[in-house]
Amino acid sequence: MSAIILAERLGVSRNSVYGSIEDERSGSITLNRLDKVAAAMGGKLVYAIVPREDPVEEIIMTQARKKAKRIIQRTRAHMALEEQTEGLRSQDEMIEELASEMVREMPRDFWK
Repeated sequence: MSAIILAERLGVSRNSVYGSIEDERSGSITLNRLDKVAAAMGGKLVYAIVPREDPVEEIIMTQARKKAKRIIQRTRAHMALEEQTEGLRSQDEMIEELASEMVREMPRDFWK
């Protein structure tokens, strides 16, 4: 679409469209302006944060395992002091089970 047609659809001057193009190139365009330009072009702006390497599910599970490990280690330490560790499942099994539960329930402090 030409700058002239886009300017007409946006109700702005051609120079304003060129300014938007330059702002986009320099990385200083606002989301609001991008949304208006997208609408004028018959589209919609979609804004997303996408993980660079790991899938979102893996990022969530990694966080859940970190939290679960801290909880399980602290619990096992208390149990050891009270000599109550007899017959416990392995620490890794307990961490995985608690991590899975955390992912399902997603507690408010999950990312802390």
